[in-house]
Amino acid sequence: MANTLMFVCNDADRCAQYAAPFRQAGWDTQTVAPDSADTLPTIEAASPVATVFDLDAGHGEAVRALAAALVADPNVARPLLVFVGGDEASVGAIKLDIPFGVFVQPDELAWVLKHLIYRD
Repeated sequence: MANTLMFVCNDADRCAQYAAPFRQAGWDTQTVAPDSADTLPTIEAASPVATVFDLDAGHGEAVRALAAALVADPNVARPLLVFVGGDEASVGAIKLDIPFGVFVQPDELAWVLKHLIYRD
C-alpha cells in the first residue's frame, strides 16, 4: 500500500518505538523480524513505500540477506530501503549489496522519511 511503512527489527519493542511516531502521524506501520520464515512474504503482501531496517539490534547478516532478497525478488515492489544505525562493518557489508540504500542514524530517521516520502 502507498501508505505503509515496514519496520524490520530483531527486537519487537524497539520496532514499536521506531514505528510509533509514524503511526501517530497517520501512516500504516507494520513490523517484522529479519529472520522469520514469513518476513519476505509479509513485506511482499504489504508493498510498503519504505522498509526500515534496524542495524543496532543485531542480526546484521539476516538484515543483509533480507535486503538482498527484496532487491532480487521480482514479486516485490521496490520500496525505499532505509538502514538505521549499525557499526561500520555491518553498514559496509550491506552497502556492497544495496549501494542505493539510505543509511541514517536513529535521530535522523523521521527527517529522512519526511523528505524522501512526501506526506502532508
